[in-house]
Amino acid sequence: MGRVTLITFHPTVIWAALILTVDSSSVNPKLLDVKTAAQYLGISPWTIREMQWRGDLPYVKFNRKIYFARKDLDAFIELHKFRESP
Repeated sequence: MGRVTLITFHPTVIWAALILTVDSSSVNPKLLDVKTAAQYLGISPWTIREMQWRGDLPYVKFNRKIYFARKDLDAFIELHKFRESP
C-alpha cells in the first residue's frame, strides 16, 4: 500500500516541523467502510447494508458515510458461531 506523511509543528517553534512517515499497510483501522466490512466478513456489501437496516450490526455514521467497528464485526461472528454438542 501507499505511504502517508504527516507534518506536525512544534508548539513553540513555528518554523520547525516534524515529518512522520507512516506505512499505511501497517495501520489497522478500528472503523471499516461498507465494502471493507463486507470483505472482512466474506459477504457482499448489499448483505452488510441489509444487516445494518435490520439492526443486526451497529454502525457509525460520519460525514454521511457508514462505518462498522471491527470489534462489532468480531462480536457478530462470535454470537453466530455454532458449536456441536458432544
